[in-house]
Amino acid sequence: MADSEAGGSLPPLHHLNVLDITTELGVLAGRVLAGFGANVTRLEPSSGDPLRQTPPFAKDAKGNDVSLYWQHMMANRRILALDLESAPGRAAFLEMLANTDIVVESQPRGRLASLGLDYEDVAGQFPRLIWTTVSPFGRTGPRSNWAATDLIGMAAGGLMSLCGDPDMPPLRVSVEQGYAQAGVQTVTGTMAALHARTATGHGQLVDVSMQEAIAICLGNARLFYEFEGTISRRAGGGRAYGATGARLVYPCLDGHISLSRTPDAMKPLHAWITESGQSPRFDPVEWATLPQSGPGTPGPEKNREFEESLLAFFATMPKMTLYEDGQRRGILICPVSSPADLLKNEQLIAREFFQEHDSMPLGRKVLVQGPPMRFSATPWATQQDPVDLETPPGSPAHPPEPSEAANPAATSRDILKGVRVADFSWVGVGPLSTQVLAWLGADVIRVESHARLDVFRNSGPKRGSGIDASAYFGNCNRDKRAITLNLKHPSARDLALRLAAESDILVESFRPDFMTSVGLSYEDIRAVNPGIIMMSASMEGATGPHTRFRGFGLTLQSTVGFTHFTSWPGRDPVGTGVAYTDWFATGLAASAVLVALEHKRLTGEGQYIDLSQLEACTWALDAEVLGYTAAGLLRPALGNRHPQMTPHGVFPCAGEEEWIAIACRSEAEWESLAVTIGNPALATADLRTFAGRQAAEDAIEAALAVWTSGFAKEELVERLQSLGIPAYAVNDMAGVHHDRQLRARSHFWRVAHPVIGEVDWDAPPYRLSRTPMFSERAAPLLGQDNEAVYCGILGLSGDELADLFADGALD
Repeated sequence: MADSEAGGSLPPLHHLNVLDITTELGVLAGRVLAGFGANVTRLEPSSGDPLRQTPPFAKDAKGNDVSLYWQHMMANRRILALDLESAPGRAAFLEMLANTDIVVESQPRGRLASLGLDYEDVAGQFPRLIWTTVSPFGRTGPRSNWAATDLIGMAAGGLMSLCGDPDMPPLRVSVEQGYAQAGVQTVTGTMAALHARTATGHGQLVDVSMQEAIAICLGNARLFYEFEGTISRRAGGGRAYGATGARLVYPCLDGHISLSRTPDAMKPLHAWITESGQSPRFDPVEWATLPQSGPGTPGPEKNREFEESLLAFFATMPKMTLYEDGQRRGILICPVSSPADLLKNEQLIAREFFQEHDSMPLGRKVLVQGPPMRFSATPWATQQDPVDLETPPGSPAHPPEPSEAANPAATSRDILKGVRVADFSWVGVGPLSTQVLAWLGADVIRVESHARLDVFRNSGPKRGSGIDASAYFGNCNRDKRAITLNLKHPSARDLALRLAAESDILVESFRPDFMTSVGLSYEDIRAVNPGIIMMSASMEGATGPHTRFRGFGLTLQSTVGFTHFTSWPGRDPVGTGVAYTDWFATGLAASAVLVALEHKRLTGEGQYIDLSQLEACTWALDAEVLGYTAAGLLRPALGNRHPQMTPHGVFPCAGEEEWIAIACRSEAEWESLAVTIGNPALATADLRTFAGRQAAEDAIEAALAVWTSGFAKEELVERLQSLGIPAYAVNDMAGVHHDRQLRARSHFWRVAHPVIGEVDWDAPPYRLSRTPMFSERAAPLLGQDNEAVYCGILGLSGDELADLFADGALD
């Protein structure tokens, strides 16, 4: 449903007060919380928010530059200038905390503590306060004080090692994804703490690590290292696996497209090329059997016979035609979209995703992004320009807190105790989001079918054989129970409705018309359980002309725009090498359910959530969409360079495929680096300014590469960090697996699986200080809880269950 269909209800978090003291790291969290309706007050120094100087810019009516980044991120917020360095400012801050539910901050480590304003300083006075800290490496661990930028987070988390062309250094996404991923995970961790406050009566510290937010985005690449010792490398527009990967990105008549070589697409693709008058050279039957990753992946010579046919065909057609026609043939093909292409996307047009906003600073109307998900009962807040405050805001009345139910001794398993989730989702986003609910104590019942197995059950890496041997599936489905149910069987609808009637939440991620086709639409579900929360997490949304379009994160990242922003100047775009959108969309999906659950706690009202992964993931593009709609700006990918920092890149170290990421944020950091290098050519006066260094980037980068190549990367990182210069080794999958900081923070949860054995599974990138989260059960075997659920919850007898098995309903 669109916002207007929500009946004029207030946004779901309208009762919460939030103080925002973030930098670019964490700023997205405040924007999302404001979108959910929270009363977000941003504190900025009296000298002004540095983010007001962040590009892109547009001219206002007087010809002055207006930061579109700042306008986008600060929408729906109140802005208060407050000097925390002064005694009156600190006193005002403490006074505001009395009416504050949540503080979100990403200040440099030690700054707030030096002012007596860190969490430990105020928690005793404000025991119900939730304090969320977002930092590069977390508040604990041997590298917690290290300096970092987005580039450093991408390197430390490992994603850069999978991204780029093999003959070039590892590559970042030009739109800063370390910050984006940390921001969306901050919302999820904060919402978990909010529900913990209801369970315990107490607030707590939420500790978010950007490095860990990136480290969970690696798909199965790190697991391939743990299981096989395989270190995947950047595959130049392909899916990363080992030294090669299946190609994804191809040039076409007017740009580029992404194609996922799924088995069922080979015959229609072959037929489509043939119909065009060309003669494809590949055998569609053979290619339907060849894996896209893992052992048996075709090598360069074999790939050539396939790719040559595609290159000739795609060269004759524009990308939007390939997208529309190919998808309707059942081929998983997506355009490499720029922000301009998003405005032309028929699905986004039909769903009226882009909304007109009358921008007072610009003095004209502009198109802005709509909500990242659509709630049927509680609307996303209508976009408003940020409002400057002269004095601290008053506090709206808070709803009464359920103090009788609070248990101060509760653990994380008590946070959502008593909440049941019917998990009909599959592959990535749905299962990953419900896994978060399981870690908070919800009883998550995963519904699967022998007739159509979850794609991840057949994905590597595996130990042993069979449908329960996949570590990829295991990493997405821990701490759940599992049943089997063939939703196309005549008896299945009644069983599914009975499960829905016993559940608080239902999550599904099939194509949008599937649940309706088997009699399990939201209206059907609501008829048996009016208070249920149901979320559909589809590729492009539950309505619109593209509802049947297919996609995975590997190709959806192209439609969103990530692939467009990931390349070296003058080269083809490459994408990230992993199913990147899965993890950003997961953060928003988990947050959406937790937000809806908070609304239900207060009102008893359930609702439907339509999460389009395409729409949701555009929120990771910062202000690039607004830059186009407001100023006509179409920024190209920048490689590893940055519009506000230089040098800013990745450089070789001693050894093969050994790299270091280095970023200089200020003149002082550059001068320290130049002195350390000791190259007279870098000590000239013209390089002391950003403009001077930017004009000489080629020469500086060449000199840096010569210098760094003489050092072991870990030795050089320690040296630079001791000077306060942001730097980190570019972690490959081995580096991530053994990283000192990740290990010190217990980022990997080691749990034994009955088939696979002990595995280091990913943990969430946030820590809850009072109710630490943990995993206690490996992912379930297929159907292992059939008897417990069907008999114990739905009340079937043993004979009835046996009949269902015999009849094939539980296949």
